[in-house]
Amino acid sequence: MPDPLRQELDLLLDSGLSYELRGVRALEAKAWREAEGYFRRGVELTTDNNALRRSLQHKLGTALFMSGDVKGAERQFEDAVRAAPSDAIDESSAKAHYSLGVLMASSGRSWEAIEHFSAAVKYQPNYVEAQLALGNALGHAGHAEASLTPYKEAVRIDPRVSKARLGYAVSLTRLGRYRESRDWLTDATKRYPDQPQLALALARLL
Repeated sequence: MPDPLRQELDLLLDSGLSYELRGVRALEAKAWREAEGYFRRGVELTTDNNALRRSLQHKLGTALFMSGDVKGAERQFEDAVRAAPSDAIDESSAKAHYSLGVLMASSGRSWEAIEHFSAAVKYQPNYVEAQLALGNALGHAGHAEASLTPYKEAVRIDPRVSKARLGYAVSLTRLGRYRESRDWLTDATKRYPDQPQLALALARLL
């Protein structure tokens, strides 16, 4: 957990980190334009290609998206992706790819969405939302078999992600593997009786 005193001192500096912290506070307050200004200044001050700059670019894209500038957001996400390291775990690169995947999926560009979600889990394998999104994108594109892997990985990372459990069961059903789907959902309802959507899915299958 970050030291509150250290964070307050960081806020006083004229640095990329300082403007990132200010921008995050503005995002939390839903002051999108204010956040955009802070993140832009942070990018200007952070000239080297490093994790902080990629994080600022992603957050700038997020602020632009929240203020309604989808094209501007896409450009920032793409800038972060272009600067991503080739062979290292990198959270900001994963988030930028994930955000691009969401934009692609929302505009019906399924294959591009799959590519970005795949890159997101490459840069951050324990990224539950990206694993789930990759499973969904593959399933919607008609690749039920391929969708099983990211769904199961999402469940492994966080067993309580009911959407991943449901997605896995749906893919098994699409593949005609009804018994496996039934057993999977039966086990899930026993483990998580507080998640009624699992029991409902089982009832529909039966």
